[in-house]
Amino acid sequence: MKVNREIRSPRVRVISETGEQIGIIPLFEALAL
Repeated sequence: MKVNREIRSPRVRVISETGEQIGIIPLFEALAL
C-alpha cells in the first residue's frame, strides 16, 4: 500500500480515523489534513 508522498494519483479517497468518508479530493489537500 502506498502512503503519503508515494502516492502518484492526482485525487484520492479520504476516510477519517473514525471511518467517515471525507470524499475524493486532490492529493495536495489530503496531505494537508
